[in-house]
Amino acid sequence: MKEKKSGFLFPFIVIFYTVITVALALMLAISIAKVVKERQLWLNNQKPRLNKEYIFSIVQNHADTIITGIQNNDYSETLALFDGFEDKPDILKEDGCIFFDCYGLGFGPSTSYGGFYYVPWDGPAPVAGIMPPWAAYLSISGEELIQYLEPEGNGFIWREKSVSPGGDNVYYTEKICDYFWYYSLDY
Repeated sequence: MKEKKSGFLFPFIVIFYTVITVALALMLAISIAKVVKERQLWLNNQKPRLNKEYIFSIVQNHADTIITGIQNNDYSETLALFDGFEDKPDILKEDGCIFFDCYGLGFGPSTSYGGFYYVPWDGPAPVAGIMPPWAAYLSISGEELIQYLEPEGNGFIWREKSVSPGGDNVYYTEKICDYFWYYSLDY
């Protein structure tokens, strides 16, 4: 006849698995803490991205500097206004307007662009000939564009679906101060 074992090893097995479980949980917690700390350090070193509020603030507070740069065709002081930001504006000149393309986000058909522009007639303008696509076909000038825009919020909007069913492109523009306008394009 066989003798029954008394379960002498059972408590040791339970203790062993408990120690292993606690050790693994502790290692996981330490790994998560390291990742969080590294992410915070990375975030703290990041420059902010430009957005509508920053653009309004910079243009409203430094319009004279920007106009002087436009008049002298020297944009170094204007670009220096954006030193604390991740993005620097690209400057485009078209039809008497100066466009400062400040940001682009997204990929392909889900892209947003934004920035501001200077116009000598102090009214909305198509952004560097991109918007609206039908403006080129109609041969309208920037000064005539306002008749195709609808008031919305504090500015004006154009929606592609107004001329092309199923279209989803949107152009929004809003006056910042005399001769300066904010714009956003969403594709």
